[in-house]
Amino acid sequence: MVRRNVRLLEVPRPEEDPKILRRPLPQILDEVDGVIQAVADATRKADEAARMAKESNKAAKIAVEESVPRETVIVIREISREEAKTEIVRLFKEGKVLYYSDIARKLRLDLELVVNICEELQKQGEVAIDAGVS
Repeated sequence: MVRRNVRLLEVPRPEEDPKILRRPLPQILDEVDGVIQAVADATRKADEAARMAKESNKAAKIAVEESVPRETVIVIREISREEAKTEIVRLFKEGKVLYYSDIARKLRLDLELVVNICEELQKQGEVAIDAGVS
């Protein structure tokens, strides 16, 4: 038979037992419940903050989309210069302040044609340009 020298190692023992071993189980469980509740509360608050951020992002996106002018396609009508002039005069008779672009869009006329006719009408004294309009 072989004999071995076996020696037990001594592990140094802390001077005090760990805190968990010195406290009653109900007290430990109460603390664990408190931590669980705090984590649940923090999770709810984080979820609410995420929801609010998502709603805010959505509102900002809508605001940006509404503030950016959309491109529109205007099909230009092919009419004679005299017909265009008659329609422009009729539009001015409504008494509104009109911009060249408004006239061109509303009557579906070429912008250059509208500018030329309006300048002609101004020279003839049929319309006046209001320099104070901004």
